[in-house]
Amino acid sequence: MTTILIIIISILGLSHNQIGGQKDSNGCLTGAGFQWSNLEKSCIRAFELKIQLTNSKKSFNAGVLFNSNKSKAEVFSKEGSYILTKYKTDNYSGKLAGKPITLHKKNGKWIVSNSQNKILYSQP
Repeated sequence: MTTILIIIISILGLSHNQIGGQKDSNGCLTGAGFQWSNLEKSCIRAFELKIQLTNSKKSFNAGVLFNSNKSKAEVFSKEGSYILTKYKTDNYSGKLAGKPITLHKKNGKWIVSNSQNKILYSQP
């Protein structure tokens, strides 16, 4: 009887783990798809953002988030997240791995491109 009680207590103790897996350094449940937004200062799911972009091979997605006055944009991609600053209507610039990057609207669709105008991500 004591052995059965010990087994039950052990099982109940193991079930105390939180659903969704590990949290990152900001407390976001990464296993549930959350990641930290430096712009919002909260955990978000990039795949739920209104603006979704894909790379040329359509193998990776990127999500775009704007702050309330649209002076900044945060792009979430496989390279990580990076914040861009608005420099004119529908045009944002910043750096990705130390290299210039832009987010701009062309023909009503958002595009992320590098300094050589190579499209990295675009809105379908």
